[in-house]
Amino acid sequence: MIKMTVVFLFFLVLPSSYASITSASIFKEMQSTNPGVISGRTAATFSALVKKDQITIEQSDLSAGPLGAGSSFESSIDIINYSAFYGGKGGGLTTEIFAETGSGGKNDKVIEPGNTIEYTTDSSLTNMSIGLGLFKGLGISLLKVDAEDIQSVNGTLGGSTVSINTTSETSVTGFTIGTAFNLGLDYGFFYQKADYETKTNVVYASGSGNGEISGDRVGLGVGHANKVFRAEVGYVRNVKAMNAGDSGELTPSMIEFTAEAKLGKLKLGYTGRYMMDGFFLYRNILFNVLAYQGTNEARLDNTFNFSYGSDSKGHSFSGSVSIGTTESEQTQNLISSDNTKYKTVTSSKSFSLSYSYIF
Repeated sequence: MIKMTVVFLFFLVLPSSYASITSASIFKEMQSTNPGVISGRTAATFSALVKKDQITIEQSDLSAGPLGAGSSFESSIDIINYSAFYGGKGGGLTTEIFAETGSGGKNDKVIEPGNTIEYTTDSSLTNMSIGLGLFKGLGISLLKVDAEDIQSVNGTLGGSTVSINTTSETSVTGFTIGTAFNLGLDYGFFYQKADYETKTNVVYASGSGNGEISGDRVGLGVGHANKVFRAEVGYVRNVKAMNAGDSGELTPSMIEFTAEAKLGKLKLGYTGRYMMDGFFLYRNILFNVLAYQGTNEARLDNTFNFSYGSDSKGHSFSGSVSIGTTESEQTQNLISSDNTKYKTVTSSKSFSLSYSYIF
């Protein structure tokens, strides 16, 4: 059972957002999920963003496990990302370019009566994607994401000496081809060929280690768009099932809903993503590795967009604050002998500032 309570103070347009399967977004700063809609962009744009995430994870009662009464776990994560996005004006051959660099730190504490042991993780990220709209309704894109985690811990846990110094590397290389067309309603379809690779010299209780798996995905959507309103529903699913340990084989998938409206110079939008069986966005790989690796719980991500200004040319500045809490049942991955699932509370805050120029 998963319980989610989310409160969003405000969430302005972010160039790192993307949710366009059936038609180009009203928000010019949005990168296209389906490269088949790239050539439908009505104006060119350049955007730059700085974003900071703060996440805490708590398992306040580990007494059912080997550490006994009075034991607990807490984790704090800080991530900062810098990104830039360019999208050309459509109508023919159209280009989208996205580049991002990020870094993060994670501090885990396993607490038992009279003793605390800390695990420290330093992470870094590089992300690059290039999309090309060949003509209206057909496009291709390339994706390359690399993340590195360096973990160290020295201490005593459960009466045993623990000493770990390890480096884990995660990478995704992807190629996507997509199409979009109108038959009364807007339809979109894309296929992503992706290789997901991990390299590490440590194995956790949930099962991890070196390996290369198929991250191929297929996505489809249906929607409607005009000059002042756009809405679509999309479904994205991994092509192959993945081994999820005690949960058996699972096929990660996501349901996505987007609604956007334009009221003069004011533009409003919402995108909700319900991610199931360990699904995550490849562009958010650093966030996923630090906060959600090892869990297959379903979760809901929400994005609210706001923009005010000219739709064809001009400057804009924006920022964001979001606050969310998720409750789930998870194992304690840092204790190899423990397969018990504990109540886990994950709380997140995000802050961002961005600049955009439409031309």
